[in-house]
Amino acid sequence: TLNGGAMGAETGTIANDPAQVAEFVRRLAVETDLLCTWLADGEFGDGDITCGNELEGWLLDSRFRATTANTRFLDALGMPEAVPELARFNIEFNGRPKQVPGHGLAAMHAELLRWLNRGASVAESLGLHLLFIGSLPSLEESDISLGNISLTERYKALDEAISRYRGAPEADIHISGRDDEYRGRFDSIMIESATTSFQLHLQVPASESVAWYNAAVAATGPVLAMAANSPFLFGKALWAETRIPVFVQSVNSQALNSVTFGTGYLTDSWAEIFGENLDFPTLLPELLDDPSKELPHLKLHNSTVWRWNRPIIDVAGRRLRIEHRALPAGPTVADMVANSALFFGLVAELAASDTPIQDTLPFEQAERNFYAAARDGVDARLHWRGNLVDAPGLILDELLDTAAAGLRRLEVDAHEAEEYLHIIEERARKRTNGALWQLRYVERHGKDMQRLIQAYAEQQLRGRPVAQWSV
Repeated sequence: TLNGGAMGAETGTIANDPAQVAEFVRRLAVETDLLCTWLADGEFGDGDITCGNELEGWLLDSRFRATTANTRFLDALGMPEAVPELARFNIEFNGRPKQVPGHGLAAMHAELLRWLNRGASVAESLGLHLLFIGSLPSLEESDISLGNISLTERYKALDEAISRYRGAPEADIHISGRDDEYRGRFDSIMIESATTSFQLHLQVPASESVAWYNAAVAATGPVLAMAANSPFLFGKALWAETRIPVFVQSVNSQALNSVTFGTGYLTDSWAEIFGENLDFPTLLPELLDDPSKELPHLKLHNSTVWRWNRPIIDVAGRRLRIEHRALPAGPTVADMVANSALFFGLVAELAASDTPIQDTLPFEQAERNFYAAARDGVDARLHWRGNLVDAPGLILDELLDTAAAGLRRLEVDAHEAEEYLHIIEERARKRTNGALWQLRYVERHGKDMQRLIQAYAEQQLRGRPVAQWSV
């Protein structure tokens, strides 16, 4: 999850030379001014609503332990859309853009299923397992080592930059959970590899991009509450989405706040976000040869500001995209597509409302919803339209209808919309999700993480939504 947002190819040089940093900042300012001019002049279009996704996974050995085999696995897999992630036990698949109207959800389902089936088959041939899960219950602190970092210069440069801003090489992780508490200290950003996500890309109409972005911010908490799938870190039961505090604490410090929910809703333009980006530290001051009209330094810098809803600029296509970064990987393909349907539908309908979402849900409440959902999952109490409400109740009483209306507005096939939203409804009625299934499994069978992961992996391959899993 440190990658993404057009980090680009490693074509330039990364250094801490003050003159190079100053030149990077100068180019960044020039490109930001250019983008702001384009946005003001209406140079970005509306066009089709499209979606894409990135799915991160784990490679495990025969004992369901993380194993540093991504180079061997990717060579055998031979799929150009599959690439290494931060650690050598992680990989990432990158989806092709798809039209949301019509059968976009089914196309996403088919693509994810192809990755799962092909990946699982290749992994088995190598004596490995491929698993999609937010955090790996069997992960051990000894796995979090710079010796396990993927061989990518950008990751090493990021580690050095974040350590420099932190003022120390160590990242202190402290998470108080519902059942356990964890404290640990790590000598690199590798602790961030303890988390894997399912990131959505939604291409939005430029003329309505402010409303769509604000709607994405508001939808993040309720969607995450239903999607949580990361309750364990190093065998301890912590947050429903332990990924969230791990990622925040692996990067942020007193001098650095680059993992952020944001500072507020947008008012007039996406230019507000990129203007705000100029205040964030320059972590990768790489001088690139691309012409300024391609915004290379702006895109690179934007990739090191980890908003949970990140704005993405498609310069060539003159389109705007939202990269939704809050969701975990797993539990099944059906569950991930259902989470996508809920998010897309909510964003489309909230953006179209006559009453802007910021008038009924203050930004501070949207941010509190996000952290409440990450901490408590389906047990979260969320702010909505002036009330503090139970997350499953909010889904059942209001947001399923809102999402259904949004999917109709997006002209999604009616049968597919109903099918995927039914998966969310079943989770809400049973008050369950991937995180709760894992916790309930451990309550019944004890803290045998190998047994837990084996049962999870078998259910993932069977493909039935998590609300139908037994323990």
